[in-house]
Amino acid sequence: MRLTALLACCLLSAPAAVPQPSRDNGGGPRGFPADFEDAAFKQRARALGSGRAALVVVHNVYNESLPRPAGLSWEQALRRTSMSDNAGNMVWAYGALKLLSPSVTQISALAHRPKEAAGTRLQLSQAHAYYMPVANLLSDARRWGDAMTRSIVKLQNLLNQDKQARLVMIGLGTQAFFHDRRGAQVSDFSATGRASMNESLARFELNEPQRFFLKTVIGRAQRGGGLAVRGAFTLAVLRQQVCSDCPNVSALGCPSLFINPRPNLGRIMESKYKSLEHRSSQPGFKVAVLLSSTMHSAHNAWESLLGLLHRFPGSIFVAQRAHELNTEVSQAEQAMGKRIPPGAVRFFYDVRSWHDAMAGFDAVISLRIHGAMISLAAVTPILVIAPDWRVKELADQMMLARTDIFDPLLRGDPMRALFAHASKFDGGRFDRNRCLIAKKYVRIFASGGIPINRAVERLARTCAD
Repeated sequence: MRLTALLACCLLSAPAAVPQPSRDNGGGPRGFPADFEDAAFKQRARALGSGRAALVVVHNVYNESLPRPAGLSWEQALRRTSMSDNAGNMVWAYGALKLLSPSVTQISALAHRPKEAAGTRLQLSQAHAYYMPVANLLSDARRWGDAMTRSIVKLQNLLNQDKQARLVMIGLGTQAFFHDRRGAQVSDFSATGRASMNESLARFELNEPQRFFLKTVIGRAQRGGGLAVRGAFTLAVLRQQVCSDCPNVSALGCPSLFINPRPNLGRIMESKYKSLEHRSSQPGFKVAVLLSSTMHSAHNAWESLLGLLHRFPGSIFVAQRAHELNTEVSQAEQAMGKRIPPGAVRFFYDVRSWHDAMAGFDAVISLRIHGAMISLAAVTPILVIAPDWRVKELADQMMLARTDIFDPLLRGDPMRALFAHASKFDGGRFDRNRCLIAKKYVRIFASGGIPINRAVERLARTCAD
């Protein structure tokens, strides 16, 4: 039986063109995990001999076929590589793409643009299932309003192409910030106490287009497939404002969790975490730092972490957005009273080059989830510092080494926070949690009739339910 599936993915940002040719980085693939090498997977797919072939219409996901030569400026990368204005988006887009079996045949379509999609109408209407990786699609209507509603409407129109097709939607999250128990928004390292989920939930309101879309998605998923949200906060929003029981909805973190499919990844990471403090005293120790644009005015955070670039020569700051390359960096330099070392500011527009670069560092301290996830795939110790619920719910759900901006250790030497949380990382617990998440993906994909990558299937068989 020939199955057809529709893949749709929205990267929810408009391009911003700020060229920084002296601070860029790109290049081709080198050392990605062997289990995801295309040739090997195609050979396995052919060996299956099952006759099952899936037609997948791809919308706005990471395009491996595009050339990504080294030396492009940010502006050039936006034009030539389909990078969005947040480079981290390509990490989750790549992870979502690699959940699919390589037996899937991909056809590119811009389904929400009628003129460009005219030749794909027949394929859309004959789709067996929709595969829709999304990101932090949900927002507080009082704060973001029309911008997010437009994205919701595009996806609603896409779903309306075939109201009978099954649906697998993954990665759904919220654009939500931290609030303390007094209800004040918090965004820097001077925060005290702890983040209050109840206060943040009380200040998060979906509008009618968002609620209608979510009811449509959940209803469709009940006929086959499922909805995977990022974590506990998004699930709580749905249960409070959309569906009390929310059938066929699971909290599974980010699909980038499976870029490196090694079943024992957590145990390997744990061994590296245990030696981290000792290695930091040795010559050549290097860290990579990623900061959050939601904390652009939090100079204490930027100064504290960027100071590590001077402390450990060869360390770098990885920018994920254009304005981090100039505005935030310049402000931090003024606040510190010294310049960032030459060549220490970099950005990436090729997932594989980013992966290979992070493999060359001893640790990554990140307020960005996807900069941390590509480093995890490279088996480099990470500490995720959550600046908001977007990052916190993902880090918690995936059991990463993590803390948040309320951590008092961050008000001193950030390396103390790294060592403290590194010592708590439980590799066995991480591996079992990842296996259980893989099992849920396998069930959702099977229900949706979409072939899943065999590496994820194998990982899901390494633990009991």
